[in-house]
Amino acid sequence: MSDKPELDWRTLAESAATEQDPTKLLEIVSELNGVLLERERQRDGKPLLKRVLVVDDDPNLQLTLLPILNGSGFDAQMVQTIPDALHEIEANRWEILICDLNIIEPGDGFKIITAMRKLTRAA
Repeated sequence: MSDKPELDWRTLAESAATEQDPTKLLEIVSELNGVLLERERQRDGKPLLKRVLVVDDDPNLQLTLLPILNGSGFDAQMVQTIPDALHEIEANRWEILICDLNIIEPGDGFKIITAMRKLTRAA
């Protein structure tokens, strides 16, 4: 996950309302969604469900798929590059992987799938 300190949801919402850079706005909205989801879980006492890593170079998925997954009780995060995906797979525990097979070049997603399989078999 991120090394940045966790922000209050109100601060994130205020940042999103004034952010002009679309890339930064996507990051803020994603973080806000995660903070709000965790807040709801803590309030409801619901256990955290499966963690999902989404690997795709289409930034629109961050606005569409991530809110759907997180709103359905999953702890979903998205990365857009092969190096970022490989880092996340090694650094964190993921139960589910959703991966674009043609992330940069046709078939490049298989590198990510192979790394995930190696780690899950070793566990």
